[in-house]
Amino acid sequence: MRNILFLVTLIIFLSPSGISQGYVYIPADTPSSGGCNMIPFNWPSTATVKSCRYQMILSGRFLPTAPIRIYDISFAPCKTSPLPRSWSSRKFLVRMCHTTMNDFSGNNCFDKNLCRCATVLHDGPIQWQINPENWSPFNLAGSFGYDGRRNILLDIEALTNSGGISCHGDRTTAIPRLWSNQVPPEACGSEDTAGLKIRLTYARTCILQVPETASLGTSTPVHMLQAPTGKFYQMAASLGQWPPIDLVACKVCLAIDPVLVYSILVGPPIFTYYAGVINPTGTADGKFVPPVIKELAGLCVFHAAVAYDTKAGVLCCTNTCGTLLVP
Repeated sequence: MRNILFLVTLIIFLSPSGISQGYVYIPADTPSSGGCNMIPFNWPSTATVKSCRYQMILSGRFLPTAPIRIYDISFAPCKTSPLPRSWSSRKFLVRMCHTTMNDFSGNNCFDKNLCRCATVLHDGPIQWQINPENWSPFNLAGSFGYDGRRNILLDIEALTNSGGISCHGDRTTAIPRLWSNQVPPEACGSEDTAGLKIRLTYARTCILQVPETASLGTSTPVHMLQAPTGKFYQMAASLGQWPPIDLVACKVCLAIDPVLVYSILVGPPIFTYYAGVINPTGTADGKFVPPVIKELAGLCVFHAAVAYDTKAGVLCCTNTCGTLLVP
């Protein structure tokens, strides 16, 4: 309990250092070329309520071969007339997870493709500032820790009354996508290989990795990497992921969890090496033992961590990542 409370107190009162950023372009840094694609942000003018579900597979061949933190995504709106200066959505849900899928062939149902403990990058209203013929970032609230090996599944849900926006797509590179523009979006969608051009904003900074599943009562590694060597770290876990706690340039999506706190008080230790000093390789390894409470099976436990200096404050915080609890 002390460790969880300490993390929440630490991230509320201390500020992080700046984070240098880079970009990944899929397929290339050409935001003003290519056809104008109405999916997923454009609807018939007669539709009073517009909603969509959209998935893209971002191939590892475009992504770095080392772990990175993805902070934001950008699409490239076309210069159509009339073009609003912004696009708003009262519900905008963005999630990411690793996937071994290469296309949507035979997998055209959204929830079946999305892993159970996907990372939420945004969940709430949004005001998207439009920069025609240029990359237009969404300024998402969360981040995703990419492992440098697999593909990424991007999942977007939107519900809006705003007019539609068309974005530049790419039909030659064959970017797999799955979409539905129904009210509400159908459980399964239409698949093709005309995904939108996309820019990912990333940084090579503190990343947390956990296994995708964890058995009740079994020790599960929690691996922190690319952290500042010789500094202190603090990890925490929660059954809840949203909303984020904002550290200006750094966000953690965790809350104090009464179930896990209760487990600490009455049961065997479930957090081991959750605090300490980061080793010379910039890594730290904690262990999480899910309490043997059968009702937890099927739920997700989420982890995050911070690196800090007792004088300078928070130096970096990790992405939030989830593990599915199984019997």
